[in-house]
Amino acid sequence: MIYLSHEISEIKRISLNYGLRYSVFATTRQKDDYTDLIEEDLIFHKKEAITHQGFEPRITANFSISKTSSLKAGFSRNYQFIHLLSKSTSGTPLDVWQPSNKLIKPQRGDQVSMGYFRNFNENNYETSVEVFYKDMKNLTDYKNGANILLISFFESEVVTEKGWAKGVEFMFNKNLGKLNGWVGYSHSRSIKNLLI
Repeated sequence: MIYLSHEISEIKRISLNYGLRYSVFATTRQKDDYTDLIEEDLIFHKKEAITHQGFEPRITANFSISKTSSLKAGFSRNYQFIHLLSKSTSGTPLDVWQPSNKLIKPQRGDQVSMGYFRNFNENNYETSVEVFYKDMKNLTDYKNGANILLISFFESEVVTEKGWAKGVEFMFNKNLGKLNGWVGYSHSRSIKNLLI
């Protein structure tokens, strides 16, 4: 993994922080692990290495409206190379961690967020409200009716999906005094759809 970042704060009332990460994930599988597959083009050669890689840009911007309030916005892209497969209908939790390979691509998430931040009473009280939207691709889930007992090749029981999530978050923080702490509230929704 390689990561570069830079911050600009000389612009009046505006500060920027941006970076770029390059991630690489590699794994190997034996040809014998794919004996259940009929398609010849999906069979690995013995000890073949599978590599996934991608750029993960990110940027955050902060605009100071006054000494006590500001607007913030950001964008980030993230890859997930290991997938958690869970079957909620099972009598016992049967979670499987499945690495990305030729059949299962890495999950990708692009998130955009924007928020308003305001301090009161000489920064004794901090408040904020933030909204976000996340677009997700290559999500993995078991097929309907998948039989995951006594199988070693989980890829044959997996489907790929896309999805999105959006929401709003509220926060109140009291910093000083005998009683201090914070209270937060989030309202969000996420949807997954089967890719066709």
